[in-house]
Amino acid sequence: MKMWTLTIVSLALWGLPGGATGQQVRARVENTQLPRVEYRDARVDDAFQRLAEASREADPEEVGVNFVYRGPEGEQAPRVTLSLRRISLYDAIRYITQVTGLYYRIDDNAVIISDEPFAADRIITRMYPVQPTFMDVIRGGQEKEERPRDSFF
Repeated sequence: MKMWTLTIVSLALWGLPGGATGQQVRARVENTQLPRVEYRDARVDDAFQRLAEASREADPEEVGVNFVYRGPEGEQAPRVTLSLRRISLYDAIRYITQVTGLYYRIDDNAVIISDEPFAADRIITRMYPVQPTFMDVIRGGQEKEERPRDSFF
């Protein structure tokens, strides 16, 4: 009896955590409330450094959130000016990246900020053995339709 293989490919896109640790980071980002976030013509690399410190101060466990910045630094870094009160860390990240034209992704251990869009960099492939009658079960027992034969097969 011939066995077929069903292959399922799953893409981990930006903003989607990869595992339990990523879910913990995402929950911490969404649940951390900051009393105030204020920047006046601040370099974005400095803004995210201060945001990481503010996340530690606002966290009851004093763990906070790690940030990784991949983009222009120093005088080449984008500038940000904004004033926010009583806001989640998630919304602060979203607003800063929108204002500066940057992109973010919540990863397993940190929030990654980049000046380029993120590609689907993790592909998970799983293979499952299935019976040759697999398609009949999906069709609900319907008769197979006769297809014209392709000359290449």
